[in-house]
Formats: sequence, C-alpha cells, structure tokens
Amino acid sequence: MKSIYYKRAIIILLIVAICLGVGLKLTVWDNTDLLCKIAEGFDEPSTSYYFILERIYKLSGKNDFSKKITQTLSKDENRYLHDIYIRILGVLGYRESLHELEQIYIKCQHDQRYKATLYYTIKSMGLIGDKEIVSLLETLLTKYDELNVQVSGSNIASALYLITGRSDYYFTNTSGEQQKLILTDNLLKAREVIVSSKGRVRKYDEMIILDNVFRPPTWQS
Repeated sequence: MKSIYYKRAIIILLIVAICLGVGLKLTVWDNTDLLCKIAEGFDEPSTSYYFILERIYKLSGKNDFSKKITQTLSKDENRYLHDIYIRILGVLGYRESLHELEQIYIKCQHDQRYKATLYYTIKSMGLIGDKEIVSLLETLLTKYDELNVQVSGSNIASALYLITGRSDYYFTNTSGEQQKLILTDNLLKAREVIVSSKGRVRKYDEMIILDNVFRPPTWQS
C-alpha cells in the first residue's frame, strides 16, 4: 500500500514540476518584454547579458516585437530600456524604426546624460542599412565640430560604411587629425549580412554577427 502512495506522490510531484517548468518558460523564457528588463539588470559586457540578449534575438520574430518596441520609443515609455530597444532594432534591421531613431538623436544630441543612447542610435542606423538616413549621418560627419557631435566620428563613419559600402569616409580622431575609416573584420562581416539580408527577415546567426559590432573583441561570438 505504501508503495502505491509513494508512486502517486512521485507522479504528482512530476506533474507539478512540469507545470512549473512550462509556466516559467511561458512567463519568463519566452517573454521578450521581461527578458529585456532582465538583461538591463546585468552589466555589459558580461556572459549573462549576452546570454539573455541572444535569447531575445531567437524570439524576436514573435508578436511583432520590433513594432511594439518602436511604439514604446515613440511614446517615450520605459526610458531605462531605450538603449537595449535601439540595439535590438538595429540588429533586426527594422526599417520602420528609422524615423523614431532619428527623432531620438535630434532630441538627445546635446544632452550629456544620453551619450550611450546616441551611441546605440548611430550604430543601429548603420545596422538597419537603409540609405534614407545617409544624409543625416554625412552631415554629422562633415560638420562634426560645428554641430558638437557627441558620438565619435569613427562610429558615424562605420555606420555610413555599413549602409553604403563605401570605405572612403574620413573622421576626426582623438588627436584632432583626419583619419580614414579602418575596415575591421566585424564591419566587413556586418556589411555582408546587411546586403545579403536585404528584403527579408534576418537569421539568428546573422543577428549575432551584427550584434558583434557593439561588443568588445574579447566578447565576440
């Protein structure tokens, strides 16, 4: 008799464990909104941050996530998540977010508190790869000192290369000298992905290549 009760108890415990596992997966592991909040709690660079971010990329095609976070940016909601939202939109190549990214740049361009946001914005403009934004980026590069641009000239030149494929961009370096853009392996690979993925949804492995543009060399996949 005890053996029967024991077996029933084991079965009940297994059912409870399965239900908890399924519930955890649905409410956390498959919840892009919550994963963004969790990622924001980790330092970057860190293994935990990139682990969560890569999970978000795997889920990004679900529930119109790109559209949803673009609308959040336009409403100026969840400001503490704007940097990660902007990063994700760039990696996904969501062209419809370009207007919002441009507005964010214009709004934050002279505010020292948002230097990181401006950095992500310029990078993502390049990763989206649409020529619509070239005029703005070229203006920032050619009138760099006049406009008191807070993002480095190398980042602007890199973004322009990703969009146009041109390698003849010059920027003012930290020594105040004009320097030609150096094409790193990251930039070359990212440009290949941008060109080959034009007009279609980007694949997960392509997203990781593009996200490497943001990562320090020691943390690249």
